[in-house]
Amino acid sequence: MLVVKDNFLQDNVFELLTCQFQNKINLNALHQTKSWMEFKNYDEADVSKIKSDLGIAVYITLINIQKFFKEELQLNANPFSIRFQSTVPGYISHTHKDGSVRNYPLESSYTSILYTHKDWSPETGMNFYTDTQEIIPFSNRLLIYSRDIAHGVNEAKIDSGQIRNVFLISWSVDKVVN
Repeated sequence: MLVVKDNFLQDNVFELLTCQFQNKINLNALHQTKSWMEFKNYDEADVSKIKSDLGIAVYITLINIQKFFKEELQLNANPFSIRFQSTVPGYISHTHKDGSVRNYPLESSYTSILYTHKDWSPETGMNFYTDTQEIIPFSNRLLIYSRDIAHGVNEAKIDSGQIRNVFLISWSVDKVVN
């Protein structure tokens, strides 16, 4: 399964999350390695712990994504790993499959990506891809995929100076909503 939802968050929540993200980025590490990341794992899906650890913007975003899973995809999803990642031209993620979450099978494990940079020029590249699709990382675009789908990020077509920011959550799915 692969789902894309544009303009996912309300403007004020998106702005708050973007500001929080910008304050975390280690620009020296980003430009040296072409990628910077900060993450936190949760063995139990304790959403209140996520709120106290990572702040209100992350909490609201997580709740909105969890609600999207339930209402739009008919899935009960529990967060496991929360990650902020920034990449610049020169970064490539070759085709791969993500691992399972909490020992669930791959088809019961999902990743959500919310693109949190301000603007994105399609000419830049660095698009998410699968065997059948290429998805431009437009601002405030939500992407959800089953971790059994092979995917990657292609290289930049031009060096526009843009930083590609993503807010990723790994999810396990307990059961389908009835």
